[in-house]
Amino acid sequence: GGGGGGGGGGGVLPAIVTAAARAQYDQIFAKADDDGDGFVSAQQARDLLMRSNLPNDDLARIWELSDADRDRQLSQDEFAVAMYLVNSRLTGAELPATLPPNLLVDVPASSDGGGGAQ
Repeated sequence: GGGGGGGGGGGVLPAIVTAAARAQYDQIFAKADDDGDGFVSAQQARDLLMRSNLPNDDLARIWELSDADRDRQLSQDEFAVAMYLVNSRLTGAELPATLPPNLLVDVPASSDGGGGAQ
């Protein structure tokens, strides 16, 4: 067993998402990412988000806020943001117009480092 320690990556975990909540979101992500590519597609996410029974306007806003790099799919971090926003909305919180800085997902810069198809 043993508890792996957490070395911190810079701001990957949004400050207002607790570690317990994040662990839960990660489990949901693993189930939703049924093709195992590390991303949840718009379709996969839509099915999940619809289960919250939030109005479509809210869900569209949540998607907009969480798909930080606009690639029509959610990384694990982006997915955690989406789940956080859904849960906040369900508890009656208003959705922000833009993500608060402590909830922003680090979008990794795409590096042009080698490894292309030969």
